[in-house]
Amino acid sequence: MQPRLTVAILVLQPEWLVRRSRYVRFALQFTPTVIISEPNQIAFIIGYLSRSADLVAVEVVDLLSAFAIFVGPVMYLRQRFVGILVGVDIGIPAVRVDFLQEVAAVPDEAGLVFEVVPL
Repeated sequence: MQPRLTVAILVLQPEWLVRRSRYVRFALQFTPTVIISEPNQIAFIIGYLSRSADLVAVEVVDLLSAFAIFVGPVMYLRQRFVGILVGVDIGIPAVRVDFLQEVAAVPDEAGLVFEVVPL
């Protein structure tokens, strides 16, 4: 299994951001064995998350306890804050000083998975 860095953006109040396709009911009427997967929440634009959130937090998990960090409010958007959870799931050989010195930007896409490849 490849080491990976998973980034999930969490809304602190529940919102429904996914629009169901109007063709789902039509497809299921004629082919009842079709499986259509749809996530519970997708943020299409990063601005959707700033409407109901109250706090920005970045937390690194699944590392050695010495490397786990938690950062308080860091970003102010439209009179509210955005909640961001960053989870790091990497193997022990990949925990090196090189990894901790690298800076990566968080793109505004849904379902983000960053691969960390040991050098």
